[in-house]
Amino acid sequence: MTHLFEVQLEKSEVLLRYSSALVQGATNVFWIDIQTNSRRFQSLFRYLLEEVALEPSRLNKIPVQAPRDLYLLLSRFIIFYNSVDKLESFLKQFPVFPNALLVGGPADIFVIELTDQLQKLKVEPVLLHYLSHIWVLQGLELRMTTSTRLKTCLYSYTSPGGPMYTTRAVRHAAWDALDLLFPGFPPARPYFYDQFEDVSDLCCRLGDTLGIL
Repeated sequence: MTHLFEVQLEKSEVLLRYSSALVQGATNVFWIDIQTNSRRFQSLFRYLLEEVALEPSRLNKIPVQAPRDLYLLLSRFIIFYNSVDKLESFLKQFPVFPNALLVGGPADIFVIELTDQLQKLKVEPVLLHYLSHIWVLQGLELRMTTSTRLKTCLYSYTSPGGPMYTTRAVRHAAWDALDLLFPGFPPARPYFYDQFEDVSDLCCRLGDTLGIL
């Protein structure tokens, strides 16, 4: 794998093909870790982050589209692999995207990818891990559309019903994330969230009070 960044290949299309295969392969194995809540491929992630993405001398050896794809990949998994301490350097090295005028700068692109990742997570411990590290987004200057996208995603995890059907722990973690990143949104938590853990608990309490259950 290291030869990809150490050897100068003459044909750019060959280098692009190898680079794309690397990014796709890394995506697949990182998702294996997500699904099993393990970090067997953490060393690969850290290599791609620390030895490639944060090393311009290596990053510049691959075609321009490949660094973009690599940065999008790393954006989705940087929290999972406990590398948020590198986020500031990561954002400073972010490549230029052709749609930057439409979607925003590095912070916007990073948060968009992270938001999409959050919506795909189905393994509760992994989702809780992401939500517990959402503090890393504090202080980022985001476009309104990016901020709204993230806010909507987090809010979707606060409901006990569909489409997410989240657990109690996830709902509480999502509320905590909203309180941290968007103080005052919504203006107040729904009364039932503070008083009752779920609908069945509410029904039982009402039944006991009225003497009908």
